[in-house]
Amino acid sequence: RMVEVYDSLARDGAPVDAIAIDPRLGSGDAFLFRVADDDAHPRIEAGDLLLLDPAVEPRGGDTVVLTHEGRAVVRTWHRQGGRIRLVAMRPDLPPIRLDAEAFDGLVVLL
Repeated sequence: RMVEVYDSLARDGAPVDAIAIDPRLGSGDAFLFRVADDDAHPRIEAGDLLLLDPAVEPRGGDTVVLTHEGRAVVRTWHRQGGRIRLVAMRPDLPPIRLDAEAFDGLVVLL
């Protein structure tokens, strides 16, 4: 099946491309997101495409993408009671802490 590619998590505007993926991957709402920076280097770099699925709920250790301070960031999701701790892949970036209800990110499938 064809999946649309976006440069924005909000998917505002037209998709920038569409790519064929295995139909077994993700729900019908899944889309590809093009990473704009190297915050998750070396695992994820600028220009990489991430398959995101709004239908998937995050679990401990999942890689997620969310908008934080006006830009998309890639983090590892961890629940701590009623709070979420989002850990950067680079050690020089601090974690983000949110109330569980405030988390509005998407799980990376691949």
